[in-house]
Amino acid sequence: MGKQDSAKAIKKLDKLTPRSQNQSKWYQEVVLKTDLADYSPVRGCMVIKPYGYAIWELIQKELDQRIVNMGAKNAYFPIFIPYSFLEKEADHVEGFAPEVATVTHAGGKELEEKLAVRPTSETIIYSMFANWIESYRDLPYKINQWGNVVRWEKRTTPFLRTSEFLWQEGHTLHATKEEANIQVLDALKVYRKFLEDNLSLCVVAGKKTEAEKFAGAEETYTVESLMKDGKALQVGTTHLLSHSFVESFGVDFLDENGDRKTPWATSWGMSTRMIGGLIMAHGDDKGLVLPPRVAPVQIVIIPISKSGDEFKKERETLQRFIVSAVKPALAEVRYEVDWSDNSPGWKFANWEMKGVPIRLEIGAREIKSGELSFAIRFNGEKDSIKIDSLGEWVTQKLAEIGDDMLAAHKEFTAENTREVSSYAEFKEVIKRDRGYVKVMFDQKDSAPESEIKAETKATTRCMPFEEDDIDKGLERATGKCFYSGDEGGAVTLFARAY
Repeated sequence: MGKQDSAKAIKKLDKLTPRSQNQSKWYQEVVLKTDLADYSPVRGCMVIKPYGYAIWELIQKELDQRIVNMGAKNAYFPIFIPYSFLEKEADHVEGFAPEVATVTHAGGKELEEKLAVRPTSETIIYSMFANWIESYRDLPYKINQWGNVVRWEKRTTPFLRTSEFLWQEGHTLHATKEEANIQVLDALKVYRKFLEDNLSLCVVAGKKTEAEKFAGAEETYTVESLMKDGKALQVGTTHLLSHSFVESFGVDFLDENGDRKTPWATSWGMSTRMIGGLIMAHGDDKGLVLPPRVAPVQIVIIPISKSGDEFKKERETLQRFIVSAVKPALAEVRYEVDWSDNSPGWKFANWEMKGVPIRLEIGAREIKSGELSFAIRFNGEKDSIKIDSLGEWVTQKLAEIGDDMLAAHKEFTAENTREVSSYAEFKEVIKRDRGYVKVMFDQKDSAPESEIKAETKATTRCMPFEEDDIDKGLERATGKCFYSGDEGGAVTLFARAY
């Protein structure tokens, strides 16, 4: 991340840098100027400001209920993990070693055993599961944790990739692999539906290749979303874990016959990266464009009146009108009245930058006519609405905005998904158009993925589910691998990614 003095300089800018001119600068300006977050004195970390944290709280509230409906119960585990726990699972420690932050001194002395600041919580959680699980009657066992994790990233961007971030991580134990598989896919369905319903994000659900799966997993599934710059963002993942975790920590159970068995484990998580996805997928040169369900302010009311002393005289009239005629209609929505001394034009631009879905304007003309002027942030629609119809209209309009934003992102994703059959064509498309590139790919050997990434900066995102329907299974068409020319290629999506 940048320096604090550069952050202050950006805040003074009147307008955002156009996306087409400098995507990275545009993004950072949006984060700072809309008060989502600020740079921390600690390299790679961010301070989430109230407006940004309000978005996270709305995400957390909505997602948590869906997780609870899957049967998971919330718990909390320590952020510090004995480093020896990581070393018990070879693939896990190898996968995270470069990102692990460690504590070697505490209480004024060197620790007998260094501690890891959790990059994820499998090891500490399964060490506790070993004490809690005794028989098949204890299964399935499902918990979820809301917390923070630390992964010491070399290159960071607020929300998209930071050294510390907030997330939820679900962990479950099951008597059979079949039950665990159902849980992994159920969690993936929850993620996809949540992202569509609440964040208006079109996502592609699929299975990760062997080279891209989670360290210590037998299978990894993902939901990927395409950003406006043509790069993909991994928004959430679910994992069917191998037995290595539970065996390393002695987690077992007695089945109905009294035989000792090893349970199957799953883990799944989504993080504050979702907020980065919101910015990148929906934002424009004016700033944020927030889906109504996660907008801290769904409606902003701008009082329109004369300036100076005359404003003070009219303000009381406007206040009475808002309290008596407008407030009752907005009882079920999050709204704010901007009584600041700034000009209406400044207020319009400020709240547009913050991405508020609906703007209402109220002045003497509106009071006299019984109609309020409105502007929709997403599509720029402007018109008026009768005050008597405001309550019903607001409910309908907010739902419509969310649906329209999702439809637009689906259309964008479809327009930027291209099929190719040769590596030469692949390189041309990735360089010229970016977006998703759909190919037949033989992923048994991980070497080609590394070679493709080195040459094009594109990586496998997933092997998608058929018609994006998880219950129908993965797309089963096979053919010649676009890279090697060998038979046995499976449908795979590539893209440059964050």
